[in-house]
Amino acid sequence: MRKSLILSFASLVAMCSLGKEVPTSVPEVKKEVVNEEKIILDDFLIEEEEETTTSDVIEVEDEENSTNLYLRFGGDAYSKYSKGKTKDLGYLFGVEMTKDLTDSFEAGVGTGYQINPKNKDTSIGKYDSVPVYMTFKYDFNLDSQWTPYLKGNLGYAFNFKETAKNKVNNGAYVGAGGGVEYENFFTDVMYQVTFAKIEPENGKKENLDYSRVTLSLGYKFNM
Repeated sequence: MRKSLILSFASLVAMCSLGKEVPTSVPEVKKEVVNEEKIILDDFLIEEEEETTTSDVIEVEDEENSTNLYLRFGGDAYSKYSKGKTKDLGYLFGVEMTKDLTDSFEAGVGTGYQINPKNKDTSIGKYDSVPVYMTFKYDFNLDSQWTPYLKGNLGYAFNFKETAKNKVNNGAYVGAGGGVEYENFFTDVMYQVTFAKIEPENGKKENLDYSRVTLSLGYKFNM
């Protein structure tokens, strides 16, 4: 009987020792698996943040470097020749293309067809112009759908189609003014001068500059 008690006690000790060893190994395996999942999840989050940041930067760069196309039609509210007086109204059809250099400033080129009014002095005549110019625009970015702006043009005008027996020469062209933009529609007022000289058949050259205040309407295309 003593022998059986000793065997039973030994068996109980062995079972207790096995019971203590088994749970210690299981948590270590689970800990490694959890750590692996955490590392994979962290890597995924980091890659997703990098992709989002890169796309945001690309979108901002595209907005800053956008190109604008302006189509405009205008009429001369006030006009005069340096020699003689205007008889009726003048008109302008224009197109301009600019690039956004900053959030507020853009620059580009423009051209158009200026139909000048008749001259009351028929012996002097009139002429039409095709100006080619650099254009500069500064926007006042307000917290509103209305965007006021200032604008300037500087270039050269090709003058032709004289209605009298006087040859007309080409000359400089300048313009300055301001306006307001609503969404993609705009209106502005510009003071413009086209410089020209006429050459009578028998006589010396005379200035025949055409100055005017032009009210224009138009539409802006974002490209």
